Amino acid sequence: MNTNSKGEKVRISQDKPVTSGNRGTQPAHYNAGQEEKLRQHHNIEVNKIKEIYKGHYFVLLDFPTPNDLFKILDSSYKYVWGVEHLEVRTEWKDYDYYLFDKRNENIKVKARNLTMEFLIETNDFLKIIPNIRQTIQIIQTNHIPPYYLDLNKLEGKSKYDLLLQKVNYLFELELRGAIDYAPLVSPDIDFLEQVIAKLEDKKTE
Repeated sequence: MNTNSKGEKVRISQDKPVTSGNRGTQPAHYNAGQEEKLRQHHNIEVNKIKEIYKGHYFVLLDFPTPNDLFKILDSSYKYVWGVEHLEVRTEWKDYDYYLFDKRNENIKVKARNLTMEFLIETNDFLKIIPNIRQTIQIIQTNHIPPYYLDLNKLEGKSKYDLLLQKVNYLFELELRGAIDYAPLVSPDIDFLEQVIAKLEDKKTE
């Protein structure tokens, strides 16, 4: 539970994308409100650090943009791990990778709308930030995640404990492609405070 600006206890929840007939697709978004009925976004308390599990802290960033990743990422951490990444392509493109655990130069494959995880060095990720136009979920880490660390099967405290123990994670962030609040989780309170200060400074620039 979180507390809004009126001192009310509220719960923050994420609505997943929903497609409904001819009405199109509603993108994933965050809602906040009382248990009986979630209220609107203006009730959410932003830029306030809270301990969600022992040793792991949460802050809801106030409408960050992809360019704010330059202020959030720590260049001393080696990797950016992209989770549940959708590489959106409306057209079929040549696909040069394994299919059914097989790769053969004589077999030509085209693909589109690929869902994947990716691991990229931080310095290289910084180069592609200007190209980000969609929702991303990333974790900054100092180690290559082991094969058995499947975040789709983990949640709660055990998830963040494993991230800390196995990959020495600095943060987990979900950043919307459209303007929205962004949840940021880290084991490092000082890091979260620095991020908040940097983004607050941006507003006065």
